[in-house]
Amino acid sequence: MVNQLAEKIDIDQSTAVVYIYFDHQKPFLNTVETILRNLIKQLCWHLSDPPKSIMDFFRRYNDRSEIPAEREVLAAFLELCDSFKQISLVVDGLDECQWGFRGDILKVLNEFVQGHTNAKILVISRYVKDIETSFEAHTTSVIQMMTTNVQDDIKAYVRAEVDKRIKENRLRINKGNRELRDKIIACLSDKADGMYDDSRSALKIYKFNVLTGFSG
Repeated sequence: MVNQLAEKIDIDQSTAVVYIYFDHQKPFLNTVETILRNLIKQLCWHLSDPPKSIMDFFRRYNDRSEIPAEREVLAAFLELCDSFKQISLVVDGLDECQWGFRGDILKVLNEFVQGHTNAKILVISRYVKDIETSFEAHTTSVIQMMTTNVQDDIKAYVRAEVDKRIKENRLRINKGNRELRDKIIACLSDKADGMYDDSRSALKIYKFNVLTGFSG
């Protein structure tokens, strides 16, 4: 999705596309300071000459072998955002965050939205009440994807992946055994569909200042 967005936007040094991806299996990466440092790194990739204040900030802490406070990293991130005419931020899997940490991230996202009219944000998440409530004042569009919207895509992906693994001999079954192949595909597809059975877990896409090139 990030690559597709970058292709649709006229990217230059005044425009940046950055992303956050949350994975509940890697909670050690889920700290506000880690997320912000990653976003700063992504923004710097878009600049041939990052602002001197940002470079001084990191040199200062590198020289001391210290970790800056969260508010200092946030201030550096927000300052760096001012170097761009437009920033598109994709936030994927926000519901994967644990409740306490998610609250901290929601505060950062709201501060980012409020302070930067050049920000365009796309948040992808299952329905979670605190996420919905947090974005009520800023959301310009919400797309809801129910189970029926993803079943065909899941089955097509599983089928292609199983066939690929059989061809590469990573899934060791007789290539002529169509019955076993079909059972594997059906079982994996059903298990994957189970992730979306509850209508409250429907995938939602929240748009802020609707992202250029995405249809609602």
